[in-house]
Amino acid sequence: MLAEVMNKNKFTLVVSLPKNDIELVKEALLGGADAVKVHLNVHHFASGVKYGSFAQEKEFLTEAYALVKEQGKLLGVVPGDGGEYASKEDIEAMGNLGVDFMSTYVEYAPLSLLKNKNIELCGAIGPDTQSHLKELCEIETDIIEASIMEQSDYRKDLSVFDLSKYKRIVAGSNKPVLVPTQKNI
Repeated sequence: MLAEVMNKNKFTLVVSLPKNDIELVKEALLGGADAVKVHLNVHHFASGVKYGSFAQEKEFLTEAYALVKEQGKLLGVVPGDGGEYASKEDIEAMGNLGVDFMSTYVEYAPLSLLKNKNIELCGAIGPDTQSHLKELCEIETDIIEASIMEQSDYRKDLSVFDLSKYKRIVAGSNKPVLVPTQKNI
């Protein structure tokens, strides 16, 4: 799945949609996305959008999955955050639907994600959790997402120091590392 794609292609493009919209899925695929990431149960800081629950977004997820698979690409879901999170049953249903990976901040990820072998875990480390990289690699997190920028720094220009932080994470990980564009590049 995504880890395998990332290991084969060091410049894998994962497009995180600013809202759950089929037209955006189509545009991401036309733009060359290897994977499309959608959201549930979160207020997304970068886009300002509040996403619905699995029940509310199931029709969209089903349609998005069909489009993504038609192109031979992958579908990922952010299942929630500290406020709301998809239930174990919802996560199992998403796996049955064909979702390839869950992208979630590690401090919110339930242990059931490690046990679910149908869905890869893309464990996002933030500014406060990046010191746990080694341990996250040891507990079978499939992919590390380096979401390490403070929200107050979003959309500022990427610096040489920022690159050094990413380099440190990549060097310290035995897993593929996904670097989101939290800053201007």
